[in-house]
Formats: sequence, structure tokens, C-alpha cells
Amino acid sequence: MALSDDLLRLIKRYEGVLTIGREDPAYGRHLYQFAIAIVDIYGRLGISDAAIASALTAINSVNQLTTKGDILTHDGATTVRKPIGIDDTILTADSTDPQGNIWQDPSYFIGKIGVIADLVTITGTGVTVSPLIAPGYIPVTTQTLDYSLVAADHHSFVWINAATDKIVTLPSNATTAIPVGSWVVIGRKGAGEVSIAAGGGATMYAKVNPARLEDQYAVCVAHKVATDEWNVRWDIVEDIDADVEAYLTVTGIADGTLITAINNLIVGLKAAGLYSRFIALWLICGGTASLHKWNFISPLDLDASFRLTFTGGLTHDASGILPDGTTGYLRTFLKPSVSMTTNDGAIGFYSGTDTAGTGTRRDMGCFVSGSNPCISIGIKRSATSVFDYNNFTSNRINVVTPALTTSAGLFTNSRLSSTIHKVYQNGTEIGSLATANASGSPTTEILICAVNTNATTITPSSYGELKCQGAFVTDQGFTGGEMITLGGLWAAYQSDLGR
Repeated sequence: MALSDDLLRLIKRYEGVLTIGREDPAYGRHLYQFAIAIVDIYGRLGISDAAIASALTAINSVNQLTTKGDILTHDGATTVRKPIGIDDTILTADSTDPQGNIWQDPSYFIGKIGVIADLVTITGTGVTVSPLIAPGYIPVTTQTLDYSLVAADHHSFVWINAATDKIVTLPSNATTAIPVGSWVVIGRKGAGEVSIAAGGGATMYAKVNPARLEDQYAVCVAHKVATDEWNVRWDIVEDIDADVEAYLTVTGIADGTLITAINNLIVGLKAAGLYSRFIALWLICGGTASLHKWNFISPLDLDASFRLTFTGGLTHDASGILPDGTTGYLRTFLKPSVSMTTNDGAIGFYSGTDTAGTGTRRDMGCFVSGSNPCISIGIKRSATSVFDYNNFTSNRINVVTPALTTSAGLFTNSRLSSTIHKVYQNGTEIGSLATANASGSPTTEILICAVNTNATTITPSSYGELKCQGAFVTDQGFTGGEMITLGGLWAAYQSDLGR
């Protein structure tokens, strides 16, 4: 193309910057012509020499790429060429290099990849990537025994195939260092139920703890969310018992520990064939009066549902309800003559304290003063523990106080017939009476932490001093074998609550 004398002079001025010559290959010639056009336009516009030099430098840098794979980089002052590295090398940021990056041999990365070290095989000649990080790939291992997760299980599927129940343990970091952020899918293939539980030093967050895969082919996901913490979700027993779900909905209980304890107790009672006997079941958990009041069997805020009300000196906390021994009591609105069977039923009181008592204290019950009948529990009084069931002083079970080593635990006053009246502590029989019962059921309301002595109004008497951690009334008594089961379930419930 024809160049004016002025343009030639401009080009001559920048010949130190414009290093592209007419003799270059075609690509270079095109750049040369483009550069001349830039000089011409900038010159006509009166743009400064410095700006023109900068533009020519940028154009010139493009032509520095001489070999397939070359890249442009910067050394902090100017744009420069970074030659392509040799085969299988990896471009890596490196502040010690003049351009801030360098081609590294794969062996450089050994020990530097961290949590994916077991996903990549690195040698001095190359890198092999495990299919574990391929899209949609989840490796599967099958286990037939109780199993504790290992580091190789992260981002995998652990398939438990056993005919009997098995436990999968989520280990602490000290036991097995599984990276935080890892997840493991756990599935049940066999007939045996699979439980997922935290190992020593680890904590598991789940709606039910331990989590259970009750159904064959069910799965859950365990996600390690902190050094010693796991979160477990999916179709685990989140299928909480339907009655428990209803109770949780009404009460608003959301604490995982409480839910686990309640669910385990109710599921256990149903499995043992005992649940249908309960008229009232006061779980006394949650730490406040608003949560302690509910009757699990009919969780409605109604007198007719035997919802508790509280009067006098009572202290509510996570361990139960402690009466002051002089004014505090719980009203149940339940009259034995209306709701219980005369010669077949039981009342129970779970004591959370072991204290020597007064000669008259009663922990639960009712009677009409001066006459039959009476139903009550009076634990470890000064001389004896007394248990009345549709009888009075002439026909009651007395347990000499020294025979009781503690006033703590579950005390059950049970009658199976007119001539079978037995008393149990934590499922163990501590007294019995075979004398025929000739009276009916009390027409007064049952109180807890006291007894009611008036058929037409509430007249508390013989105030109790023991902490109430649960109570119940049934319309059918218990055999010795059933009491062993019931005592074990209540002990486990208290243990699940941490008390």
C-alpha cells in the first residue's frame, strides 16, 4: 500500500517498537499493515507518542507467539511469551518465577492435593484420575457385619447385607480421620435392620438417634459436618411412630434428644403389647410446665384429656418436677371410678430422687377421708412404703422402708384381679397381697405429689417430696414378666433423656 511521507516518518520514529517487518510470513505482514493503520489514525488524531507506542507494543506482543501452545503472560512490566511446556507438565502459579507461573512436572504435586489425594494417582510421568470423580460415579462396597466407616468410604455407597440387625458406626476423627465435608450413603440390602450410631467421641445429629433403616432397601446419607460431628438424613426412621408425631405436633417439641427418648419408649411399649393399656401417660420431659402438662395418650389441652395443671410450690426443669413437700401438687382430672377397672389396672410414679420421707407423704393417689376405697403410692416414708389399690389401712401392701435401698426409680402399684395385688420397683416385685378386695374404685381425682381426700372438690393431703420424672394410669394390670419389660423401657427412657 502507498505510504505518505508523514506516515513514513511516523513509522521511522517507532521502528524500535514496531519490530514486525514486511519480510515476515503472511500473519506478520497482516499485523504490520494493521500497525501502520494504527500509526496513521493516531497520527491524524494528534494522539501522543506514548499512546501510540503503547498500542504498537500490544500489537507487537501478539506476534511473539511463535510455537503451538505458547501463551501470553505478564512479568509485571510488559506482556511476554510463555513457551509451551513439555508433555504432561502442568502450569502452576509460582511467585518465584519472573512471570508468576511455571510448568511443573506432575511429581511436584505429590502430597499437595489434600482431600482428593486418594482420587488421583501421581507419578513422575503423569497423572491418573480415579473414576470416583467422574460425573455420576459412586463406588459401592458391601458389608455383612457391624461396620465402622473408614476413610476410603467417603463419597461412596456402603451396602449392608445381613439377615440380622447390624450397626454402622460414625467414627470420631481420632478413631478414623475422614475429611470434613465427606458424605457416605448407607443402605440396607438384607433382612436385618440397620442402625446408624455415633462412635465414642463423635456426635450424630438426626431426628432419631440412633437412626434406623427399618425397611429393606432403605438408604440414608451421613454427612461429616465438623471434625467429630455427623448429620444423618434421608429415609431413616424419620418414620417416627405416628402417635409420637401427633404428640410432637401438639407440644412443639423439636429437640432431637427428647424425640429419640419419646419414640424409643412408645415404640417399645407397642412392641411389648403394653401401650393399649394406658389411659394416661405423663412423660414429664422438656423442662417447663407447658411441656410437662401433656398426657401422651390424648395430647389435648383439656381436663377431659387428663392434661395436668400445677398448684403450689413446684420446680420445673429438665430433670422433672420437684414439689416443695408442703403446697405443691399436680392435678390429673382422672377419677378411678370413671376411667379405671375396679380389679384390673395400675398406677405408676417415676421418682427422680432418693430422700428419706415423712410418715405421711404420698407421691400419687386419692381416697375419701375416713372410708374406703383408696388408691395411692407412698414411697419410702419414715417407717414403711404404702401402696393402696381399692382398699385402705386394713387391706394394703406395706413395704418396710429399710427393705428399699432407694426411693428413686419406677414404682408401680398393680392389680390383676380381686386377689392379685402386687407392687414393683423398677420391674422387680417388692410386695404382694392376696386378700380379696371388697370395695369399689375411688370417686375422687388422682393427684400427683399428693393425694386428694375429697370426692366433690380438690383437697390435697400428705404432700410428697420426691421429684416426679413420669407417671401413668392403666386400665389393666401387669404380670411379673410384663413389669420387667416395663421397668426396662422406663429406665431406658430416663437414660435417653440423660437423667
